Amino acid sequence: MPHRGNLNRPKLFPTFNTSVTQCLCYFLALLVAVLLIVNGSHAKEKKPELESWQLKGIVAALDDTDPLVWAEALNKLSRYELEQLKPPFEIPKDRIDQIADLLAYKHESDETENERKSVQSKVHASAAEALGEIGPAAYKYTRQIAELLTDEDSDVHDSAAYALGQMGADASEYIPEIAKLLIDSDGNVSRSAAKALGQMGVAKDYAPQIAKRLTHSDLDVRYSAAYALGQMGAAASKYAPQIISLLTDSDNYYPNRAASALGEMGAAASEYVPQIISLLTDSDSDVRYSAASALGEMGAAASEYVPQIISLLTDSDSDVRYSAVRALGEMGAAASKYAPQIVERLTDSNIRLRASAARALGQMGAAAYKYAPQIAKLLTDEDSNVRSRAARALGQMGAAAYKYAPQITKLLSHSNIRLRANAALALAEMGAAPSEIAPQILELLTDSDWNVRYNAAKALGEMGAAPSQYTPQIAKLLTYSDWNVRYSAAAALEKMAPLQVKHILSVLNQVYWYQREAPSLRFLAYFLSGGDKNSLLLIHWLGSPEQYPHEIRVINHQEGLDVLKLFAQIWEDTQSLSKLRKDLERQIAIVVDKVKWEQTDMKLLKQHYKNLKSIDSQLAAAVNAQIIALEGKHWFLIAFKIWLIHVSCWCFLIIIYPRSAQVQGLIWDWKFRTIVGLGYISIALTWIPWLRYRLLAPFREVLVADASLDSFDPQAYFPNSYVKIRRATHTQPIQTAIAQLQSPIVLEGESGLGKSMFLRNLVKTSGRLSVYLPASQCAGGVVEGIQAKLPIAAHDPLFLQSLINYNTLDICIDGLNEVSPDTRATINTFVDHHVQGHIILTTQPLEWTPPATAKTYVLQPLKRQQIAEFLTSRQGILPEDVPVSGVEYEQACDDYLASQLHQNQSKQELTAVRRFLSNPMDLTLVAQLLAQGKDPDLLNLQQQQYEIMAEDYQQIHLYPFPLAEFAETVYQMRLHDQITIPENDCLDELQCMERYKMVLTRQQKDGFGRTYREWYFRHDKIQEYFIVQTFLKTENRERQHEHLSDPRFRGVYLLLATLLEVNQALVLREVLIQSAAETKDHAVSDQFIQRFNSRQELTQTTNNHGELALSQKHNQNLIEIIKLVASRPITVENKAMSESTSDYHHSNYHSKYDQRQSQHRFNNFVDATQSEFNQEIDSQTQNNYAPEKNQTLSEAAAEIQQLLKQLEQSNPNATDLEKTAFVNIAIPASTKQRLLSALESGGKEALRELLDNPYVNVGMAIVEGWQNPS
Repeated sequence: MPHRGNLNRPKLFPTFNTSVTQCLCYFLALLVAVLLIVNGSHAKEKKPELESWQLKGIVAALDDTDPLVWAEALNKLSRYELEQLKPPFEIPKDRIDQIADLLAYKHESDETENERKSVQSKVHASAAEALGEIGPAAYKYTRQIAELLTDEDSDVHDSAAYALGQMGADASEYIPEIAKLLIDSDGNVSRSAAKALGQMGVAKDYAPQIAKRLTHSDLDVRYSAAYALGQMGAAASKYAPQIISLLTDSDNYYPNRAASALGEMGAAASEYVPQIISLLTDSDSDVRYSAASALGEMGAAASEYVPQIISLLTDSDSDVRYSAVRALGEMGAAASKYAPQIVERLTDSNIRLRASAARALGQMGAAAYKYAPQIAKLLTDEDSNVRSRAARALGQMGAAAYKYAPQITKLLSHSNIRLRANAALALAEMGAAPSEIAPQILELLTDSDWNVRYNAAKALGEMGAAPSQYTPQIAKLLTYSDWNVRYSAAAALEKMAPLQVKHILSVLNQVYWYQREAPSLRFLAYFLSGGDKNSLLLIHWLGSPEQYPHEIRVINHQEGLDVLKLFAQIWEDTQSLSKLRKDLERQIAIVVDKVKWEQTDMKLLKQHYKNLKSIDSQLAAAVNAQIIALEGKHWFLIAFKIWLIHVSCWCFLIIIYPRSAQVQGLIWDWKFRTIVGLGYISIALTWIPWLRYRLLAPFREVLVADASLDSFDPQAYFPNSYVKIRRATHTQPIQTAIAQLQSPIVLEGESGLGKSMFLRNLVKTSGRLSVYLPASQCAGGVVEGIQAKLPIAAHDPLFLQSLINYNTLDICIDGLNEVSPDTRATINTFVDHHVQGHIILTTQPLEWTPPATAKTYVLQPLKRQQIAEFLTSRQGILPEDVPVSGVEYEQACDDYLASQLHQNQSKQELTAVRRFLSNPMDLTLVAQLLAQGKDPDLLNLQQQQYEIMAEDYQQIHLYPFPLAEFAETVYQMRLHDQITIPENDCLDELQCMERYKMVLTRQQKDGFGRTYREWYFRHDKIQEYFIVQTFLKTENRERQHEHLSDPRFRGVYLLLATLLEVNQALVLREVLIQSAAETKDHAVSDQFIQRFNSRQELTQTTNNHGELALSQKHNQNLIEIIKLVASRPITVENKAMSESTSDYHHSNYHSKYDQRQSQHRFNNFVDATQSEFNQEIDSQTQNNYAPEKNQTLSEAAAEIQQLLKQLEQSNPNATDLEKTAFVNIAIPASTKQRLLSALESGGKEALRELLDNPYVNVGMAIVEGWQNPS
């Protein structure tokens, strides 16, 4: 408390000599307080209006990650007038909802329980108070606010009560809950509750229970009750006497509490004013002093009593004069007409009085300007305090007193720090240019006296936004220990707001120095930013936020770009802000690391690298690493774009490739593809399946030209054939076993079983690129055979090889049996090198070793049911004008099969019939004959087909079909490996054969685009039928021996088994056997024997007697030969031999046919006389060929020579080979062995001398054959 003895302070409660006077002065002081409340405090202090930038800054703070920043923002929001806000300047609805959500906020952190509760309470309290100030827009949240009335924290339910009071009648349902707070031990709570009830209009109902607390023993309780009643206003006026009694309370150290309570009651306390006026004339100077001071505290409200105060200016007591002047000053402009009397005091000898007079005139403002000259004189007063008051008074007069600025400016260099501070403040209030006074003011900001710093900050604040460049210096005061200084600094900054980004940095920098005040400082930064986008971005990333943005979400490129641009902008401005600069370095590195940068950002990144490098920051390396990576990416992208252009060009070439021969030539050119394709194009063309397909797709038709797909009739294909893996017993449908080519396959089957038809169907239906190669085209190699179909591949055969290696093509090679062993070996090598190749080979049974990597399937002959299905299915491909069709045709098929396959047949006969009928090719001929109304002859099906065709030919052309000439042409085709039939000179024949489906035609184009036809045999069997005609002619008999080892004529020899006369067929059989023994290839000989046996079975069954006579007639010569053999003294060994003749691996070829010597020698030709003839041979051999070990060479020579002579008599034209075969048949094996024993002792030269000259060569050849059977 100031006292009279202290001359430097005002005397509100001076010391007194008597207790009466002391009590009176206390009473006056209390009464002053009451009247102050009545006339001043009773009028609710008007809150400032909210400006747009302020609202934006406050709202922006609600998006911070620190809940305490939210609390600061809401507290600030509550200090403004919010109910009068109108669109568009209003608090957004979503923000109101956001504030309401904070009423139930739960704080989660690693802090202690008390710390978490403290944060929650602050958020709840600030949110409730803010909603109360917002007005009607927040009334819908009364229930959530009311729930806080029971919160354990007194600040929370205090704010809740206050908010509900602000809502008035809208929150009336919560009055009982608010009333419970009236007796709260916290005076603020009870006061807020009382005020809330007063605002709701129900205070009078609860005033009695508060009044009871006015007599409480606790002084704080009594004053809290007084405040609470005061908040109820006139409704509690009847309790004023009780409150007045507190003014004289012995413990009333702060009587203004009771006075404030009375002031809230309004006019009810006005009756005490006259008592103060009467004291102005009291004889006691202290009483007069206190009375004047009391009226001064009333301000303008006591202006009507100025005359009474003026009278004190001449009081004998200087303290009373001081109190009067001070009181007049407090009244401001209301007392300006009495300024002359105050001016007189400017020259008073009392220093305090001169200073007080100057201050009073200053408080009157511009109204006292005309007295400025007199005040200005005090600027040179000897007392620094007087000069300070004078300067301050001139400053309060504003711009009107600016002409005295030069004089005041001189004071800025005075040694008295307070004088300099007041001078600076005065100049600022006058509107002096900041450039003139700011430097001096800045010096004051670092003074040790808090009052000086306070005035200096206030001075800068008075200048408004102009001196915002001095924000860093003012910001330093934000962390000062004295609250007044901090408040002054913040107020000064607010007057400069909104601040630029660079000025916000100074505020944020203080956070690092004073972490305890981080929430308030960060909010201040938000508030001063005015919601500026860049400033907000800066606040989010700097100033020690609770959570950095990169810790909350993924930073996208645009945000990262904005942040780095902002960081680059503020880099120089942070040079003096050491702690913020360190954080800035870290955030630059983090942003650089977290964002995926583009080439256009390179300049910005390099700028940051340069900045960091210039201060030797360790984080520069991290930024540089990103720059290096981005540069690498840049060059990669350039290369990638070039590559894209390159690939696009090649894609264009690939697109037009099928339609442009020039492009095809370029792509197949090795140099072009390597140089222009940069090497990788060739790899892509071979590695990518679609491209491989694209390269060969234009040549699809050429690759399968030999398959004649244009003439392929799907109805002609029979899909129900079965296959089995070699040496396996289980069979399966061919469509299942070979549904798609995945690895090398060998398909083996007899001629006519449908191997080629299967390949053609596979090629047509697979949907993949295929190449169809006759095996004869692979003599030089499979790749070479394919290349021959693709002349364009000659530019780069290795490229074609690569495409083949990657299984671009399904490779179908047909007719492996028709080529030489060398060709088969070449094909085998190719298959072995393509273990996963999509390859299929077809062949008839032959002696060879299939590729080790290939799976061999054996095509099975048709079964009984399949035979019937096949015959029926042929109806779809028969000509429409055939005599027999439809139901009649089906019946003819059933009748024919019934006649050929019945239960009365022998096993041998049934086997022979099935051997023919199980062959689809032969069945097709049967179907054609049945449709023509003919009776098929299984031994002469092709002959029958030819006769029908020849008959039609003769009817059309009136001359016979030129069989001999045409057959010779066909023979020459096979001999020279020609596939196409020459059209010249045989067009009529081909056209006739085409009608009977013996040949087919295909349209082709030559190099000039002209169309021409090519003719082909529909099947090799048809071609072989014509070839065999040349073998049957007498003048061409040597052809039967010329082509024994030629696989191209294999089918011809099989036809000879049924077309030759029996004796000639027998001789040919032995020739084939001997040839097989020499070549180790038994395929032809074994097949020949099987077909010959089938022929004999069928011949015997068809006409047992007539056929016997016919056979005897055709084979009389051979029978005579055999009789001659029987009459000779040779020994016949009757050994039981194996019936099978198709064992490829039997080693004893002579014993294999010994049974034929004793049985088939007559069964095949003279079955009717078999028994009698055998008996004749047996009887003779028993009588003449007793075993004699001493048989001489002369007897052997005579035996051989006699047999040769007999053969000459019956067949003068017999060849040497036939002679050798005849002798081998006639002489048993045991006899041969004895002759060989004799030769060992006598020698071959001795035998040569015993033979006549015509038989020497043949005889010696026969004996040498016995000695060397291999």
